[in-house]
Amino acid sequence: VGMTRATHDQANTGFLIFLAVALGLLLVTFVLVTVIVRGITHPIEAMTRAMSALAGGDTSIKIDGATRGDEIGGMARAVVVFKENMIKADRLASEQAAENAAKEQRRLAIEQMAQRFETDVSAILHAVQSASGTMKTTADGMATTAEETSRRSTAVAAAADEASVMFRPFPRRPRSCPIRLARSAGRFSSPPRLPARP
Repeated sequence: VGMTRATHDQANTGFLIFLAVALGLLLVTFVLVTVIVRGITHPIEAMTRAMSALAGGDTSIKIDGATRGDEIGGMARAVVVFKENMIKADRLASEQAAENAAKEQRRLAIEQMAQRFETDVSAILHAVQSASGTMKTTADGMATTAEETSRRSTAVAAAADEASVMFRPFPRRPRSCPIRLARSAGRFSSPPRLPARP
């Protein structure tokens, strides 16, 4: 009976030791699993959040785990490259937008200059047309005046010719011939008076 009890006590002690070891191993396994899972899931969750933020246009987010030497580190470095490319794309888009805005401003300025030029040219053409009309009217008036002046000059010249014919002095004649002829013909009772010499 004594041996049986001793054997039973040893068996109980061995079982307790086994149970303690098993519980210890289980606890260690749980801790290891917890550490491993957290070491994997937390970086993946962080990268997932970072990629979601990048997809939303937020390039200021920090990417953790890029210095790791495992697969998580490789994934983090890929996300960093993606982030840098997004920053470059945003910068290029901003530069392109600024260039497009400058081109639009130049286009608007050129259009305004063209409109002002067209307005000025229209005003100049209108002024030239008005001046041409005035000049034509003036020229017509001058032509009419010149024609009237020419007509009057012709009339005056004709009147002057007629007056010169009417008031032209008689030609000089020898004094003896008219007297002799008149006496012989008996037309004059006295010698005719010759017009005074001019």
